Amino acid sequence: MFSACENGINFNVFPKDAILHDNGSKVWIVDKIVRSQKNFASSKTHEKSILVFYNSNNCLLQPLLSMGSVEGKHGSYTLKNNNELTIHFEDELWIFEVNQIKSSFVELIPKSNSNLPYELHLKPFPEL
Repeated sequence: MFSACENGINFNVFPKDAILHDNGSKVWIVDKIVRSQKNFASSKTHEKSILVFYNSNNCLLQPLLSMGSVEGKHGSYTLKNNNELTIHFEDELWIFEVNQIKSSFVELIPKSNSNLPYELHLKPFPEL
């Protein structure tokens, strides 16, 4: 037997872009860069890049090795219908299908019209 009760609480769909920026900013490490099932990302954390998403819909791509010495690549992003992420840099447009998005990882699959033809696997920047 099943029963349910209602207490007048309305549940809203949680906007997935909040996972990207944590209602402020969130630093993700580009853990994997995949094409044809081959990972091109370094296995060494300090040789990877970070991708920072801000709740202002701006973002920053920065190689860890160049932090503090070279300015990263600034852009903007949009998340449409919780399943298409577009990242626009000055001279590039990356368009991804969001395969999975959780607070512990994001898996992005490039669309055919993307300037970046690689899958990106992001995870929150680790505590060092």
